[in-house]
Amino acid sequence: MNKEKKHHLHIELTEQQYELRKNNCKASGLSMRLYLARLLEGVPIKSRPSAEIRELRT
Repeated sequence: MNKEKKHHLHIELTEQQYELRKNNCKASGLSMRLYLARLLEGVPIKSRPSAEIRELRT
């Protein structure tokens, strides 16, 4: 188990900002927490391939 101390942040988003983040999370396959953590760390976030692309690969 990770014993690293955790810190909690509270942020307020407009409805438009929240919907944009929610859609970006869904496209990337990441949870909101992990998506925002990666943004803060400067890690590039890629969208998951679409179902059509996944089918073409198989």
